[in-house]
Amino acid sequence: MVRVTSALFPMDSTLCIIKPDAMRLGYKQNICHMIHMFGFNVIAEATFKLTRVRAEQFYRAHSQMPYFETLIRFMIRIRALYGTDGRMNAVHGSDTVKEAEWEIKFFFPTVILEPYPSSQDAASYFKEHVQPLLLKGLTALAKAKPASEPNAAVVSL
Repeated sequence: MVRVTSALFPMDSTLCIIKPDAMRLGYKQNICHMIHMFGFNVIAEATFKLTRVRAEQFYRAHSQMPYFETLIRFMIRIRALYGTDGRMNAVHGSDTVKEAEWEIKFFFPTVILEPYPSSQDAASYFKEHVQPLLLKGLTALAKAKPASEPNAAVVSL
């Protein structure tokens, strides 16, 4: 799973699955390198072997499509040829932000999908809220002049 952090993309989440053939053929490292090269930040990673039931649940949106059975077999089999068409490809990426939220929760139920602030928003928040609080606390500490005990300054805050 990756969260977009590049200025090239809006701040959204997506799920990236490196499919069985790409894993078997040793492309994981190259794919991960490209993910990072394009400005994505991996916030959770795991290796799964899908059961038929889990694959059917995950690809539920495709259940009425003629390729559904082929897709399910492709995702659960151990040996397969490297994918070459739109359904048997090396990597899955979420189609929409809403779909990404569902897909991420499917594989990573404990991940919290909070929106990350932009660098500018984080800097503004720090300047408006954190800096004044630090200044107030450090000023009070300097005025109080706590005892020379090493932890006294921390305790007095």
